[in-house]
Amino acid sequence: MFTIADLEIPLRRSILPAEEPYYQYLIDQVTAYIETVTGVAFTLHTNETVRYRADGHGIVELVGPVVEVANIAPLIQSNYTYRYDGWYWMPAVWDGLSDIEGLAPYEVVDVTYTYGYDLDEVPQDIKGVAMDAVLGKVNGRTPGDLEEKTVGDITYKWRVSEADFDAFGLEVLRSYQGVARTWRL
Repeated sequence: MFTIADLEIPLRRSILPAEEPYYQYLIDQVTAYIETVTGVAFTLHTNETVRYRADGHGIVELVGPVVEVANIAPLIQSNYTYRYDGWYWMPAVWDGLSDIEGLAPYEVVDVTYTYGYDLDEVPQDIKGVAMDAVLGKVNGRTPGDLEEKTVGDITYKWRVSEADFDAFGLEVLRSYQGVARTWRL
């Protein structure tokens, strides 16, 4: 979502090489939390294969933003998908945005695709919220009930949750939830 070097400006100091693993760890934790909460990938995933199950309409909604779909492979290999009432569907297709269509209801497929944002394309509002959460942890504003991780001689205590974000940050996170989702009746 952002680099360690991006943190040097708000910290008003250079980050020492020995500190880099700790800062990268915090960045990764905050990024993972934000991606989970919003359902949007803010890091680029290139040609990653993910297994999905279609919904009752035969549609898979991919994590986005989707850059390219390289392959759609049904778990049961065939050129066509057989539907329970005897009709045949053409092989599944990507709609060019965020959906794989033309699957049988609840069919399982492996999708190889590229999705997410390049580092320089991450929206500034979400990048700022993520940086604030990391800086809050660095400056000791982490809430109670901390988790603990030991790396060598050093023990880190951390937790990423909704409590790590101020009201503005939570509103930004909410604005990204469900951006590329549709409702089907």
